Amino acid sequence: MIAHAYGVAYTHKVITVLFCNVSLYQVSLLSPAICFVLGLGVLCFFLYRTFGLLFQALVVYFARVLPRNSMQQ
Repeated sequence: MIAHAYGVAYTHKVITVLFCNVSLYQVSLLSPAICFVLGLGVLCFFLYRTFGLLFQALVVYFARVLPRNSMQQ
């Protein structure tokens, strides 16, 4: 858990160099969504290269829909 706190703090330091008006709260709020999207992109590329377009599209569709449906319960 300590590594996550350091990761968010260092990310905040890097982002404030580029964008001045970004708070630590905004970084910690948006980082899970950004990491999920980047991870989904990596998964999409890997599955496309390994198994082909149809399998990749099916798996990525279910991975994209899964978090939204679990939050509604």
